[in-house]
Amino acid sequence: EISNILGPICFVTPELGRWSTVGGLGVMVDELSQGLNSIGQEIIMISPYYNQNRKGKTDYLANDPFNIHYTKNVSIQLDNKYEFGVHYGTGNNGIHYYFLHNASIFPRPYPDLGPADIVREMACFGKASLQLLCDLGVIPSLIITNDWFTGFTPAYARNGAFGDAFKGTTFMHICHNLEPSYEGRLYPSPQMGTLEGIYQFNADWVIDPYWKVKILNPSRCAILLSDQWATVSNSYKQDLQSHSPLAGILNQKPQPFAYPNGIFKEKRLKALLEKAGGDRNECKKYIQQKYFGYQNADFTVPIYSFVGRLTQQKGVLLILDAVEEMVRRTNGKINILVGGMGSPSDPYVAQCINKINYLRSKSANLLKRENLIIQRENALTQRESSVYKKEKELNEKINIL
Repeated sequence: EISNILGPICFVTPELGRWSTVGGLGVMVDELSQGLNSIGQEIIMISPYYNQNRKGKTDYLANDPFNIHYTKNVSIQLDNKYEFGVHYGTGNNGIHYYFLHNASIFPRPYPDLGPADIVREMACFGKASLQLLCDLGVIPSLIITNDWFTGFTPAYARNGAFGDAFKGTTFMHICHNLEPSYEGRLYPSPQMGTLEGIYQFNADWVIDPYWKVKILNPSRCAILLSDQWATVSNSYKQDLQSHSPLAGILNQKPQPFAYPNGIFKEKRLKALLEKAGGDRNECKKYIQQKYFGYQNADFTVPIYSFVGRLTQQKGVLLILDAVEEMVRRTNGKINILVGGMGSPSDPYVAQCINKINYLRSKSANLLKRENLIIQRENALTQRESSVYKKEKELNEKINIL
């Protein structure tokens, strides 16, 4: 009988499920791991335990239903010695969850740091993940890395840092998004050099010597040193192979894997039912009360929403630039919701933030003016009512006379 069990499969990911999801990556990895587990694969998840999650909450693993708890420390040597607390728990029918904690190395998801500190984060996460597996005595048959943050991981398996420990392990890198702004590119100053003293492997694995500008590119490292790469759809795979700045090394890997993202439909429908009831109007009421301050829902007001990353790729500024005209044409009878994550240091994100703040301020001022007009109209109505009452009383007196 031929078995489809691969042996342990390890996911190394910067985002994961309810604990640290920022965008679609954390959801996709969480659901993919559960799907593989459901067909009998042994799954190990490794992710940072950030000092603060995306909502600014600390100690967010405490009282977790998977009983995630501190077990030991793991140490690595790069430019200095770094130590990480290992927090472990099991859930989702036996998936093993490991979280690496060091508050100064992992302050929060995707922190706004300089090139050297970001390189140190990636180097620590990549090497500490492999060190943890060695300490556990578990050598996976397959290690799956996800997006640029994990790009250094295969380098430490290839540079001799762990001898032949991972010689029989297949590395696959998933490109959830490989647009140039999401390759994880870093631009160190000339004084910084290649920063090789931090990550301590061949700089050419990270820096393409034929590019005109010296760019540290962790996505290049991941694709170059992994056995295979994958992405989220066949059309996107073909687009990357044809138009990506990394097409040269992408095309070195024969038959890369691509498959459309899937979701747990029944689970999502159940969550929607629990959150906002079972019909469209209940959902609309929930949104209007939570985000627009309505006391009672107004079902005649349409809602337009965008939830995703604040990137040029998503066209967020195009949406924001249309808001004022949409408000004018509907006489303000419209709800527009724009939400997403992005680094304030990104010029495009900064433009979005400024535009959103401007529109919110203008909307608030318009609302104040409308309230003043309503108050004046109410006062005028009261005065007219008072005048009418006096006229009526006077007419009654005249009739009596």
